[in-house]
Amino acid sequence: MADRNPSTVPTPAPPPTPEETPTPRRGGRGHPLALFGIPIGIAILLLGAAFIVPGRGDCGGPIPGCGSLRNAGDLPVTVQTTNADGGQATLTVPPGERALLTGLTNTVAIDPGHCLTVDGGPFWTATRSVQSDPLQTVWVPVDDWGARVHLTQGPCRAEVP
Repeated sequence: MADRNPSTVPTPAPPPTPEETPTPRRGGRGHPLALFGIPIGIAILLLGAAFIVPGRGDCGGPIPGCGSLRNAGDLPVTVQTTNADGGQATLTVPPGERALLTGLTNTVAIDPGHCLTVDGGPFWTATRSVQSDPLQTVWVPVDDWGARVHLTQGPCRAEVP
């Protein structure tokens, strides 16, 4: 009965005080920098590389390739491309269609009596309207970003501010 002697039984440890009690971690969310900052930083680096690294295409623009042309109007649009070797090709883009621009320079034809609205630039936000010459076809250049074009018959309408 020596094993039942109360002097040999260990006493339990006193309960921890509130200051000693560890606070359990709630939720499995990571640090906001890891969740948002790292992916945003990677996207910025990739987009920045597109502007720094020269393109491999014939266009020589800020990004590889020559962009595309979207015909947003109701009339077909004629596009003339000039390659690096001086060769030219002409293609017709039907209304509502898109065509890849493959030339070193790309121009869009405006027949007499027509108006061409061109939305160009990196995000197609640089808008300009070009009125045709009354006697001959006018060729309007499209930059390496491509463009959204809208060809209408008649004079260009005045922009409303």
